[in-house]
Amino acid sequence: MNAPIVLGEILRDWSILKEKLEGWAVCDHFAFRVKNKDQRRADYVCWMEGCSGSWRVYVSKNQADEIEVKVLAERHTCISRQITPWETYNTQSWLRRTVPEHLFVTRDMTIHEILESIQFNYGVAVNSEAARLARASLIHDRIEHQ
Repeated sequence: MNAPIVLGEILRDWSILKEKLEGWAVCDHFAFRVKNKDQRRADYVCWMEGCSGSWRVYVSKNQADEIEVKVLAERHTCISRQITPWETYNTQSWLRRTVPEHLFVTRDMTIHEILESIQFNYGVAVNSEAARLARASLIHDRIEHQ
């Protein structure tokens, strides 16, 4: 996947940056972590030890108080990495945002249907407990907003 973020890009808020980073991580099958973050800047690196100097996204607020991408290093040096259960695609923030893009979640929907949809659309195997929690949250949110 081409990077969904470009050098010099201006972002409205931190949540948009997080969504772009999570989407990139899922599509390219890697995990990232926050190396440093405060109210004005953030530094994201690859989760894998030994790769942290290669893949990096550094952003900071400019004079107009907008979040600007200052450093973008897209290359990974991690090879034959092991998938971990805390990968981005197992997070509730990613699942709750992504599942409704592909499925209309109802009480009758099984966790297996969610797992199959994510596997089909993204090529990743989501933890069934993460899918169960996302299903419950999505149903609860929809009932509350009726």
